[in-house]
Amino acid sequence: MGVILCECGKTIPMSREHAGPTTCPECGRTLATLFEEARDSDSSKIQTGFPAPLRDPRDYSDRPRRRRAYLQDKPVSEKGPNLWLWIGVPVGTVVIASTVIAYFVVQAALEPERKLEQHLELGIRRDEFRDNMKQIGKAMKAFHAAHGSLPSPGFSGDPAKPDSKPLLSWRVALLPYLNEKALFDEFHLDESWDSPHNAKLLLKIPAVYRPIKVDQATRHMTPIQLITGPDTVYPDAKTRPRVPESFPDGETETIIFVEAENLAPWTRPVDVVYDPKGPLPKFGTLGKDAPEARGFGGLGPCFIVGLGDGSIRFIYQSRVSERTIRSAINPNDGLPIGPDWK
Repeated sequence: MGVILCECGKTIPMSREHAGPTTCPECGRTLATLFEEARDSDSSKIQTGFPAPLRDPRDYSDRPRRRRAYLQDKPVSEKGPNLWLWIGVPVGTVVIASTVIAYFVVQAALEPERKLEQHLELGIRRDEFRDNMKQIGKAMKAFHAAHGSLPSPGFSGDPAKPDSKPLLSWRVALLPYLNEKALFDEFHLDESWDSPHNAKLLLKIPAVYRPIKVDQATRHMTPIQLITGPDTVYPDAKTRPRVPESFPDGETETIIFVEAENLAPWTRPVDVVYDPKGPLPKFGTLGKDAPEARGFGGLGPCFIVGLGDGSIRFIYQSRVSERTIRSAINPNDGLPIGPDWK
């Protein structure tokens, strides 16, 4: 069985044995059919009224507008816009946008709780630092009781020996009074703080000297430093103050050591230098403008100082004036301490 295709587009079935003209039932044209004489062909050949190249009846490439489904014998429907594409893209966009918005909403909701946790953690570390400062104050008193004076800013050899070369810090001299006698014995007291041997001990900094916030770069450094320079208890590196002789204005109102803003290697004999005619040194390891320090204790930025009697005190910069701080630094100005000190 085969087919012939009229020029009008009508498909007409025919048998292979059929010969002679054929009339198109659609347009009435008379069509002549001609089959190859050879029987070895495995496909039907058709002719549209005149000799033409033989072709597969399923090949409709020359009539794209009138293509037919070969097996179903019905027009192939033209494809319209993909409905799922029109619906899926906007819906997917809305879902993604909603997810992003929800993420930021959740983060914003958790931010106050996160800040509260940071504030509480800061308060705990501040309390630990305060206790460390208290231990240092007690160690100062114990050193004075053992040697008849407070330690000098720097020393070498025997910490109690006057006029020694300042190779190591007073912080090293206090180690035996901070339950760190074993660490003290590891130092070569006749060598500088940065000698090959002593430099290895920098990373063994006692917890009592560590700052409130510690990182990899500052783990061997400390903010706890003496106040040195003119009009202080330590006018030079070899001074060994005595209590109460070195505190004419009273040891309870005179600052000896402070929480400095600039950190220093804990074994190095370097401290805060005070200039009575210049600006105040920067105090407090959190810094005046640090977000963590704002509102701490409800009174704003603060720092801790150690006094001549071994006690410590919080200095809130919002309450204590610069004049009062300068008066507390000077042990012999003869002026009464400001009322904001109380």
